[in-house]
Amino acid sequence: MPTIPFRRSVWPRMYGTVGVLFSFVCAACSLDNLVRVDPATQEQLDPDVLHTYSGAVSLYRGTIGISAAVATEIARNTGLMTDELRADGAGMLDVDARNERGFQNAGNGVWPLLAATQRTIDALRQFPEQKPEPYLAELYALQGIAVVWLSEAYCSGVPLTKTPLTGNFVYTRGYTTTELLRHAVALFDTALAFGVDNERVATLARVGKGRALLNLNEYPAAEEAVRSVPTSHTYVVHFREGIALHQNLLTSDGPIDVVNAEGGNGLRWIAMTPALQDPRVRMTTQETGGSTLFTSPVRPAKYQGSTTIQHLADGIEARLIEAEAALRVKDTVLWAQRLNDLRVSAITPAIPPLSIDSTLSADSTMRVNVLFRERAYWLYLTGHRQGDLRRLIRQYGGSVASTYPFGEYHFPNDQDRIIYSPEVTMSASLDEARFNPLYRGCENRDP
Repeated sequence: MPTIPFRRSVWPRMYGTVGVLFSFVCAACSLDNLVRVDPATQEQLDPDVLHTYSGAVSLYRGTIGISAAVATEIARNTGLMTDELRADGAGMLDVDARNERGFQNAGNGVWPLLAATQRTIDALRQFPEQKPEPYLAELYALQGIAVVWLSEAYCSGVPLTKTPLTGNFVYTRGYTTTELLRHAVALFDTALAFGVDNERVATLARVGKGRALLNLNEYPAAEEAVRSVPTSHTYVVHFREGIALHQNLLTSDGPIDVVNAEGGNGLRWIAMTPALQDPRVRMTTQETGGSTLFTSPVRPAKYQGSTTIQHLADGIEARLIEAEAALRVKDTVLWAQRLNDLRVSAITPAIPPLSIDSTLSADSTMRVNVLFRERAYWLYLTGHRQGDLRRLIRQYGGSVASTYPFGEYHFPNDQDRIIYSPEVTMSASLDEARFNPLYRGCENRDP
């Protein structure tokens, strides 16, 4: 595969802000320094640190920090592309309307995360006597979830440019969506092959594998992958107070809000009154004249502050995967049981069970709608909705015009109107086209 000498000046141009963050990690070699980078004093890579075990562990810690930054970026961007969020400001308008210009400006942090994990794996593998398997398991699982994000948010045909610990960039051709998902499954299997005894990492690897297999239309294998995950188990990412690149982007302070039935097809996220609001989808409220009302505009309140943790995978998602697998083989009793068990046991206070009319007595179309609505509420703003909408089209016979926000877009100030793009996937960074001789652009933009 073609290579290019590693130059610090290329990396930030290739991958933007998160790329800049990682370009300094080897010089910083501690989590504090990683997230408090001073470009004026950390211009040079320190090769000696790369070949010490303490330096490799510091790279691992920095990579975990990068995973949080990318997770919140993906959740924000895909929330805007779908019906979860609406832009409340010109900066994210083009992302919300799914215009290519917005995609290119939204951030491409997945590639720096892949690079960070690979360089850290290379660093840790230098020290087998230190038994770095627990670190390696988590890094391979994070690689897997990053590739799943690429398969869900991006078009078919994006590259997987490699960045080894030392030496050159290794450019790759573009990979189809199916190839990306197969690669993700292999990465999760690699993570599990290390004999994971960390419940957090096992949850990420097993649920991530189930998620990839759902998108591959392999439902029995998806159910098997998550069967052993307890409902209470989670894998979360953490953010840091006061560090711009390590803050949750989905708080009520951000330039985002929520509307019902966005673009005609969106879900109804907001109830008639706060008292009726589904507790899985919290929205901002205010006290007015002795009454509790929704704010105007309504903003998401799932994440209370810039350091609120975000779930990448959990046992709730495992049960939802089992429910979807049951529905696909027409086991409607088990499907309804899985959904109602979550309503009873996965939230306090419990949510009333789904009615028989919406489950056992419902027709097949309503059952699919109920399933994906339950997924949307349980997994709100965790970066799952984009994959779900694409799966509704690919595997359930939907169309872009009936699944995504569509038609005329009303900017919040109601003065500007544009049309939602029919495209529902992002393309790789323009810099990939500039530097990668094997990248030929999107193979297709099919959902």
